[in-house]
Amino acid sequence: PRSRVPETRASAVTVGAGGGDGGGGATLLFNGEKEKRQKQTRGLKNKYEDPRPDMVEELKPLFAPYLRDDLPALMFCADFRKHAQAADHLMSGFADDLEPAISNLDLIFRWSVLRLVESNTTSLLKTLEMLSALLEGLKEMGYRLTEVEAMLLFPSLLEKSGHNIVQVREKYRQLVWQSCGVYPVSKLIQTFITESFNSKNNRTRTESIESMQALIEKHGLDQTKGLKALPSVVDVVANKKADAALRQTALTCLASVYKTVGEDVWR
Repeated sequence: PRSRVPETRASAVTVGAGGGDGGGGATLLFNGEKEKRQKQTRGLKNKYEDPRPDMVEELKPLFAPYLRDDLPALMFCADFRKHAQAADHLMSGFADDLEPAISNLDLIFRWSVLRLVESNTTSLLKTLEMLSALLEGLKEMGYRLTEVEAMLLFPSLLEKSGHNIVQVREKYRQLVWQSCGVYPVSKLIQTFITESFNSKNNRTRTESIESMQALIEKHGLDQTKGLKALPSVVDVVANKKADAALRQTALTCLASVYKTVGEDVWR
């Protein structure tokens, strides 16, 4: 599987693109700067951090030149309804040709994270729908996320999975599940899911533990390397100051793994 699109396709994809009326032209243009951007990326971590206030100003000049003419005004404004419209347009573009989206994937993730941290449910649900369609398309193409792309998406995706609305949490859960189609499940668990056990949001911690349990049950201990993650679950159980429901979730996870490997779970 490949991790990036060959950068020689730029001219072929950009020909005929544009169209300021929003009705014609490619939604996204091929972006040959992705590898350069990823090499220049600094300070990414596997744990969630609140987006900086200057992230919109930083992202817009990087992304706008590769968007259809009408999209920057929708994506980089304060109107939640326009954000939802932009996500819809991007999603339609994925169905037409996913190659330009892959060349802009880090930028799409950065914009999506800005939407995930906002409070508007309409914009949030449309962004989650867009990400779901994107991950499904990437899986079908055999694409695997780079480490930079994973760092841009997963910490926020997992942190915000503890949403207070059940239906929204289900959407997040689906995305975590889909992520295994574009990123190794063992690395998803070891690098990102166990880190989210440290969230200040108990719902996030509960969702993360339940996700890890479900992934181990589906993919098995060998593929997930689940035993390496269990000390983090044990720490939750051992923390007597932790929420009782959270500790019970952690115990349920341990019991599930115990059914699979027996006494080795305690070694």
